[in-house]
Amino acid sequence: RSALLDLSNHRGFRTTGNWQLVHYDSPDRRGIDCAILYDANHYTLRYSDRIRYSNDQLISRDAVFARFLSPDSLPFNLCVVHLPSKRGGASQSAWKRAYALQQVTQTLDTCQDPTLILGDFNESQAPLSNSVSLGNFSFAQPEEPHTQHETGTYKYKGRWSTIDLCLSNTSCSYSILRPEWLLENDTKWGGQKPTRRWQGTFFKNGYSDHLPVRYLNEFHSNK
Repeated sequence: RSALLDLSNHRGFRTTGNWQLVHYDSPDRRGIDCAILYDANHYTLRYSDRIRYSNDQLISRDAVFARFLSPDSLPFNLCVVHLPSKRGGASQSAWKRAYALQQVTQTLDTCQDPTLILGDFNESQAPLSNSVSLGNFSFAQPEEPHTQHETGTYKYKGRWSTIDLCLSNTSCSYSILRPEWLLENDTKWGGQKPTRRWQGTFFKNGYSDHLPVRYLNEFHSNK
């Protein structure tokens, strides 16, 4: 919460919009929460809540749900997730991501208005598609076919993967943003990689180990 409040009050950012925050504290043991930062000059918040799926076997961050009105006063829904990590092994932890996403999609499967579920899925599209019933939702597709060898939002041990995904009940596409100032040379594995803010306990003065993603939904294709 404090990170987004600091961002919205930063002198280089605060004049770009009337930035407001949707945030709920989660039970995650590392203190990780999901949140939404939106420009109240263009979007009207009608309702918000968290979707909690933690239980005795899984303590994780909640999903955040918000209902907005567009500049044309049309309703749409936004849900931000950060699914459980692969800590302990990808296959051993796969049930956690499948369970968390299933709880979210089942909660939102009756939404009639355009609905986006997006965030860090900690998994690529194929394994999730095979393990979760998505109902009326489908994964966003790239705006242009991937032609570069180095394509993805996250790089681990020299391999890129797209784990920052979006599910939508309407047509939705995405593009990965790769400005040079978000990247640095990967001296160990070759090519480039995102410039991290932290490397373990070492401060690197970067931005993030993930690249940002821009989503375009047909509901707002003219906006």
